Amino acid sequence: MMHGWGNNCNPPSSQGCCSGAAMTCVDYTVLIDYVGTGNPIYVGEAVPGSLITTGVWRIKKITYDLSDNPIEIKWAQGLTTFTNKWANRATYVYS
Repeated sequence: MMHGWGNNCNPPSSQGCCSGAAMTCVDYTVLIDYVGTGNPIYVGEAVPGSLITTGVWRIKKITYDLSDNPIEIKWAQGLTTFTNKWANRATYVYS
């Protein structure tokens, strides 16, 4: 199951998005893949309108303990940049 929504601020702000003159606000499309569990496993972000087959996604993988608590977040190919393909999320090495 996947969901899509989101927005991100650079830099993050405790006062909400775009709350200062030096802030850049970017609304991302966010896709979440649950891979058959109740917990999100893969989370991808890209600019709206991005195709899932283009290398413009930032993808993270969340690992859980036996009690379903998130314990680790790793990035596709070890990159936090927007250079991966959402369609390939299950095939990447995460670090």
